[in-house]
Amino acid sequence: MTIRSKAVSNNDEKYDSLLIIESDKMQSKGIAMAMFDHFSDIDITAEPVEAIKLASNKKYQVIIAELKHKAKEDLEALKILRELNPFTILITLNNEVNPNGKSISSELNVYKSFDKPITLKTLLNAVEAIKLNKSTSAKNNNK
Repeated sequence: MTIRSKAVSNNDEKYDSLLIIESDKMQSKGIAMAMFDHFSDIDITAEPVEAIKLASNKKYQVIIAELKHKAKEDLEALKILRELNPFTILITLNNEVNPNGKSISSELNVYKSFDKPITLKTLLNAVEAIKLNKSTSAKNNNK
């Protein structure tokens, strides 16, 4: 599923695209609706293989991915997604605690990793922090 939002004012910069990989349909739709004001295009899938197909044809600025640590296919898909989109900001949503979680996050260069359940406000705060860091960096580079 793809959601496209309308153009915004010049004051409110949007990212081009977000990919949400989440098996819970209600949660993925909730995340998409919460992120609507921050992205021009939002793609949603529950399947890691479909995520790879989408990322093969499009560069995503941010990927929010459910990570079931016991599912090797999720980890392999994220590794492929990282190769396809090396500069993507990756946020993972963890279904369960994994003692290898820190090494996985480091290996995949994850921006933020959250344990489920997570509130939409927490995810929004993470995206807003990314935007703030991006605009601060841009201003510092222009000095």
